[in-house]
Amino acid sequence: SLAEDNARLAERSRISRELHDSISQDLFSINLIQRGLEKATPADSPLQPQLGTMGETVSTALQEMRALLLELRPNGLGEKGLAASLEQLCANYESRAAIVVKRQIQPVDLAPAAEDAVYRVAQEALANAVKHAQAHHLELTLRQQDGSVDLMVVDDGRGFDPDHPEQPGLGLKLMRERMDELGGRLTITSIVGKGTQVVAAVPLTAEAKDRS
Repeated sequence: SLAEDNARLAERSRISRELHDSISQDLFSINLIQRGLEKATPADSPLQPQLGTMGETVSTALQEMRALLLELRPNGLGEKGLAASLEQLCANYESRAAIVVKRQIQPVDLAPAAEDAVYRVAQEALANAVKHAQAHHLELTLRQQDGSVDLMVVDDGRGFDPDHPEQPGLGLKLMRERMDELGGRLTITSIVGKGTQVVAAVPLTAEAKDRS
């Protein structure tokens, strides 16, 4: 239901805030300490390689944390809009998972609740492609036409049977609920061994249904 969905989003935001206020700040402090130690240590010291490794490890951890925070709570969705947020999400997956995400993203005009729903569907589809389908190439398309906003995510992963998904966490039920709440539709086409295509279509009038 929409109430359950909102509760999940609120919980994700709470976790995101706690991670930012605690672990992210600690990692940043460690990064500063490492830089100070590296500068204070003689260049020919046997500790330099270890300090260098420490710096790389902390930098990687910071990048992973920023990526996780972005997935948990798209902070800039309201300010940047759906198109820019999806572009950032794709770039994040490229750098984090070493995959190629080809995208064609057009600016669209949706109510905030509908933008959030489309973003979450894209997020779920990309996560499934990388974590479960073991895809290497993905395509994401966002366009506005014929009174609706259409999102399409295609991957070259191992595919699955949409009627009998075996992988845990696919989130197909949640994705369909999001579209139903907005009067939209979700179409999933997948063949074992030949990849998956997820298409979500949201009417431009989705705001009225969402508020009812």
